[in-house]
Amino acid sequence: MSFRKRFGQRLKEIRSKAGLSQEKLAEKIDVSRNTISRIETGVNLPTDDNIEKLHELLILDIDHLFENENHIRIANKLKLVDDDKLSLVENFIDTILTLQ
Repeated sequence: MSFRKRFGQRLKEIRSKAGLSQEKLAEKIDVSRNTISRIETGVNLPTDDNIEKLHELLILDIDHLFENENHIRIANKLKLVDDDKLSLVENFIDTILTLQ
């Protein structure tokens, strides 16, 4: 799946959870409903300005718009790791990356 499609799916999930229609979201960030539709279907990506507006409106972690489900799951687990253990995790990841 393309980056644009993943981004669009994540935006749609977040918008739906916030209880907003495409029309209402478009109104709040001052774009057309068609613009929101094109972003959610992966035809277009939002402008930097619109990403900032989405962030402010939906109080969302911008990183989550750009990540896939596996990245989010792992990032959430990493938040639970004690600071003194993070270097071990980082070393493990570095080792895996050298094996690729």
